[in-house]
Amino acid sequence: MKIWVFSIALLLAPSELLAHGGGTDAYGCHNESATGLYHCHSGTFAGQSFSSKDAMLAQLNTSDPAPSTPTNPDPTDPTTPTNPSTEANPAEYAGTVYNRSDYLPSWADADGDCQNTRHEVLIAESQIPVTLNAAGCSVIAGLWRDPYTDQIFTNPSDLDIDHMVALKEAHDSGAWAWSIAAKRAFANDLTNPHVLIAVDDGANQSKSDRDPAEWMPPNIAYHCQYIKSWVIVKQAYSLSIDPAEQAAINKVMPPGNLPEPAHSHGYRLGASGDIPTAAEFSVGLTKPGICGYGVGAAANDSLAFRATVIPDSAHAGSIADLIIAAQHGPLIVTMNQNGEFIEWDGTIEGLQAARDDVVLSSSMTVDIYSGVLGLIGELNFFVGYKMQDGSLIYTPAPISFTFTN
Repeated sequence: MKIWVFSIALLLAPSELLAHGGGTDAYGCHNESATGLYHCHSGTFAGQSFSSKDAMLAQLNTSDPAPSTPTNPDPTDPTTPTNPSTEANPAEYAGTVYNRSDYLPSWADADGDCQNTRHEVLIAESQIPVTLNAAGCSVIAGLWRDPYTDQIFTNPSDLDIDHMVALKEAHDSGAWAWSIAAKRAFANDLTNPHVLIAVDDGANQSKSDRDPAEWMPPNIAYHCQYIKSWVIVKQAYSLSIDPAEQAAINKVMPPGNLPEPAHSHGYRLGASGDIPTAAEFSVGLTKPGICGYGVGAAANDSLAFRATVIPDSAHAGSIADLIIAAQHGPLIVTMNQNGEFIEWDGTIEGLQAARDDVVLSSSMTVDIYSGVLGLIGELNFFVGYKMQDGSLIYTPAPISFTFTN
């Protein structure tokens, strides 16, 4: 078995990684860039894949996600919007003219724990455990860093919960055609971490309903992440981007770059065919000083490859080896713990462990390579993990990148 020391003439050696966000839409699903399929992680069709979102909706026979029921609003919270009249007959408010109450008559409490969406976001984003009121429903203290201004806050009354894509902007970009239930699901979406964010109330008021062509955060260091999150939300909800907005996006994130690493759903290798799982794998290609993730590069570009493994929740806590394999032309190699790539002999036993005896958690990263690769053509990555019982969860469809002169 040959050990390949990867340099300009061949392939790879290690670096670092950014986690895949794993955002899903109101149905618990998203489009996979590697396979082109619309895959569901939760909801009615958890674990199933469809050729498109329309195909899933045809089977579901409805375009409405389950409505978020606004319960237990906090009347003492000045940022909690109220308009009880919209609850009496929400259907009458649907239409092409924007009405905030169609989206957010009040923050919802989808899980019925008395903590509404505002307080769920404050809890999730505080850098220390929050202090709740006596009823355990409202956040009264914590520690937050607002990325818009890079300021620290300890009093939640100084914070607004901003919709990354403002409700009116979403409405004007296509959400006007949604049902009331779908609008309210978007306004209270806690499943996609890019939709809602706790920020300085002054910055939120300054932003209002403006898009990136009209407003950017005063914290310049956050511009890349702001644009990536903006695009992720627009794509997740199939919202349109107008020319001025796209031009502003392109100034920060070069055309062709992705807001998230290329990813693929994981399957369990079986004797009679691959079996879908809820595992998710991604490989991100980044270049110094460039916002977003590339799908390719020039042969002499300085770059880095980073991989993320999000195991099936059923495997959480299990012991496994993380596997990274790469293919360039006929050569297939696997990465060992020293960052060396060894020519694969075609057997399961011959797969090296990039990390061995790892306790599977919600998200793990593996640094693959940093430097000038010097390759021409297509480079394919296969990512997976091997359980102690010999089960292999992996990406049968490669995550691919193209290199040119």
